[in-house]
Amino acid sequence: MIKAIVFDVDDTLYDQAHPFEQAIDSVLKPEDHRLLSLREVFNQFHSEANILPLDQKKLSIEQFLTTKLNETLASLGLPIFTPSELDEFWTHYTNKLSEIHLFPKFTQLFDELSEFFKLGIITNGSVDRQMAKMTQLRLFNWVNRENVLISEEVGLEKPDPRIFTAMSRKLEVSPSEVAYVGNRYDLDVRGAKKAGWHAFWFNHRELEESNGDIVADQTVSSPEELIELLEAVAKISE
Repeated sequence: MIKAIVFDVDDTLYDQAHPFEQAIDSVLKPEDHRLLSLREVFNQFHSEANILPLDQKKLSIEQFLTTKLNETLASLGLPIFTPSELDEFWTHYTNKLSEIHLFPKFTQLFDELSEFFKLGIITNGSVDRQMAKMTQLRLFNWVNRENVLISEEVGLEKPDPRIFTAMSRKLEVSPSEVAYVGNRYDLDVRGAKKAGWHAFWFNHRELEESNGDIVADQTVSSPEELIELLEAVAKISE
């Protein structure tokens, strides 16, 4: 029986594309991307920049993401950003993160889940940025800070199964008693399954499996389907 549910943050609990696209649009000239949608830029950047180089001592996380952003633009045939344009992008992006909110009806979902399960968060990224997002999303109304693992803070990142194992120990549950909810097959599904967890793939971007040797326990493609799935799991636990 599932006793704990752990969530990813970015693009799982809120729409990560929206602030990114607004920030890109504020810097790119319309003629620069007239043949390319901003969503294509987001999808490319998102796929390349989600795994952070924890063993990279020469670059900070912000420097790494900045490098990946310009690499993404170049790979799509777009002009790379100058240092001043990069500053402008990150300023806009950070400002827009202060406006993010949970997907519709997720507040009620967390209210319900918190009655039946231990809840946790595993997220890749810097402590400052991820904490700011979680605070804006008011996740600490339902999740204790001690049950949050941020890759920069713990020195491990998804899909390394050790970060999932560390969470199992924090929650004091066996691997078979915890489910992970995430939007990335390569990071979330693979990492959770390798740790012996249940994996619920929230594939609302309708992405293809990068390597289908591991199968998610459940796959849903919309916030509504995810709510239905987790409510069903909660009923089983009543």
